[in-house]
Amino acid sequence: MMGYKFLTVLLPLSLIFAFEFLMGVEFLGNSPVLLQDEKPLIDKLIKDILGRDEGEVKQKDKQVKDKESKLKEKREEKNFKEEEKTHSEDYSSEEAEKGVEPGGKKVSRSEMSSSKVFVLEVEGAISPPVADFIIEGIKESQEKGAKLIVILLDTPGGLDLSMRKIIQAIESSYVPVCVFVWPIGARAASAGTFITVSAHIAAMAPGTSIGAASPVMMGGREIDEKLRKKIENDAVAYIRSIAERHGRNANWLEKAVRDAATLTAEEAVKNNVVDLVAESVQELIKKINGKKVKTSAGEITLDLSSYEIVRFEPNLKHKVLKVISDPNIAYILLMIGIWGIFFELANPGAIFPGVAGAICLILGLYSLQTLPVNWAGILLIITGIILFLLEVKVASSGLLTLAGIASIILGSLMLFRSPEPFLRASYRVIISTTLFTAAFFVFVAYKGIRAQFKKSPVGFEGLMEEIGEAISDFKDGKGKIFISGEIWEAKVAEGEKNIAKGDQLKVVGRDGMTLLVKKV
Repeated sequence: MMGYKFLTVLLPLSLIFAFEFLMGVEFLGNSPVLLQDEKPLIDKLIKDILGRDEGEVKQKDKQVKDKESKLKEKREEKNFKEEEKTHSEDYSSEEAEKGVEPGGKKVSRSEMSSSKVFVLEVEGAISPPVADFIIEGIKESQEKGAKLIVILLDTPGGLDLSMRKIIQAIESSYVPVCVFVWPIGARAASAGTFITVSAHIAAMAPGTSIGAASPVMMGGREIDEKLRKKIENDAVAYIRSIAERHGRNANWLEKAVRDAATLTAEEAVKNNVVDLVAESVQELIKKINGKKVKTSAGEITLDLSSYEIVRFEPNLKHKVLKVISDPNIAYILLMIGIWGIFFELANPGAIFPGVAGAICLILGLYSLQTLPVNWAGILLIITGIILFLLEVKVASSGLLTLAGIASIILGSLMLFRSPEPFLRASYRVIISTTLFTAAFFVFVAYKGIRAQFKKSPVGFEGLMEEIGEAISDFKDGKGKIFISGEIWEAKVAEGEKNIAKGDQLKVVGRDGMTLLVKKV
């Protein structure tokens, strides 16, 4: 219908323009009033045909579009509510934590509902991989609209730089972060103390401890008093600023840095170092429900009357980096890397030892950046490997092997110097790796020496003491024998000289190109 009306408008207009064209330029020049009054006439014509003017048409179209938009929004809202209702039925916290939808369908973290309590578990030394894991966990929790982030912490301490990155991520998070020293028997020592008190909510499980936050130099090396004071005062200022921001006991925390003071969970609550004690995450959430916390987004009241726990698990990258950051793994990778490189140099073209050694050496060197390394220890280990290689080439009656063992053990003991056990390789790993290395090279040396005394399998040397068969009767003690798949001229060296065809003969020597034999 609308198309028909537009056609009825266009037809009169085309007739008007054709008429004006036929009348010529002179008529148009003498009739300026007609040009000025042309638009009102056209508007009147549109109104007469359509029953409304141009403004009314536009207004009516806008009203229709608005109405259609509102209907579409209502339909989408209705569908969303129905879908939400379907997914919420029989959806337990356990299923949500495992990432399972009703009906058993597995879903990823990105597909799960946003109103969650994200839980990150951190165990072990604070290192760059651990910092990356926490930072990524906080970022993803914010993107998923989490109500709360809980970091389960059990650490003996770690690197200052990694600790500061974690604290910066916590302080800048607009989702409340709770650091929970857990499980029973865990600790938040050294760097862990800083991280715990920097959280919006600090909690501890019974039987845990906090404190001993004195800064220690990597390698445990001694430093002059002025530099020690400088480092200590910097740590004190940092922890006091954190404590004052969150309303915690800054005086005691200063004592934890200067005097390595420690507290139990109950004592920490009494001294206003942490906020509460809880035995589990569920009890923790129940106790902090309704609590007001101040984040980078302002003051927030925690509404945790209904919640679902989502565990943020480390991905493959986090797991690999955490494993190779262990001093024991770093030491083993370093040893394998050195072995591979030296074997490739000793036997160019073997390829596999060189490739494997290079990969392990790079991974080992990556690990060493987070550990207190003494390069003299590395040089002693390399010297020990060189001595083992020389033992294979030079007969030293085992002296080079003993020197190599001593060099590797001394280098391994010197490799990691730190008063903290978690920053050192264990003696068990050092001794077992050294003995394995020594046993391997002793085995190679033994095989090499044995090969030197082994009879040659080719030429005259390979025929010595071998048994052959006469293929013809011997005349004057001379004839031909078949031995090792070959036919040789032979003559009797000693004993009976009457040799008949088929007799068994043993090679005892040679005379030029003739074998010396005797009858068996």
